[in-house]
Amino acid sequence: MLARMIKRSRWEEPRDKLDCDGVPADCITDLKTTGNTLSLWKAGSKEAVDLTAAVVAIAGTRTRLDPLELAWVEEDQIKKEKLPTAATPGRTPAEAHRTLHVDLVRLDHARLAKFASILSAALANEWHVKLTREQVRNYLVTAISKGTVPLAELPKALRDEVSSNTKE
Repeated sequence: MLARMIKRSRWEEPRDKLDCDGVPADCITDLKTTGNTLSLWKAGSKEAVDLTAAVVAIAGTRTRLDPLELAWVEEDQIKKEKLPTAATPGRTPAEAHRTLHVDLVRLDHARLAKFASILSAALANEWHVKLTREQVRNYLVTAISKGTVPLAELPKALRDEVSSNTKE
């Protein structure tokens, strides 16, 4: 499984309003690319989804503690659609998680639309979660407690928000 941050409400627009079967254009804003790549995080298997690396990476690079919405897709679906991927070092305060990052690469509008369809199907399967601010804090506190994330690696404002709950 591969996970990505989303805003679920964008994906809930009634399709009959659009008079089409495709993915609504507003959903594409969740698929912001840089250099024609899209960032994803390994998230365990279909039988045992593990969002730890994604949550710690995304939340751990923010300047403040916020709720977080994630969705996950099957890596096999990406391969089946022949979407090119590359293992790239992820931007995360957890050094051990950097190898759990995958980019969709060489994206054009057609490939991005294929991924949007895969993501839309995953959301229809309820492969998503909305984590509260407190749940996100718990992921970070656990990573700090286990030594996966040094508290000093978090941005200062975020460090201040979580440090009252941790012992380094």
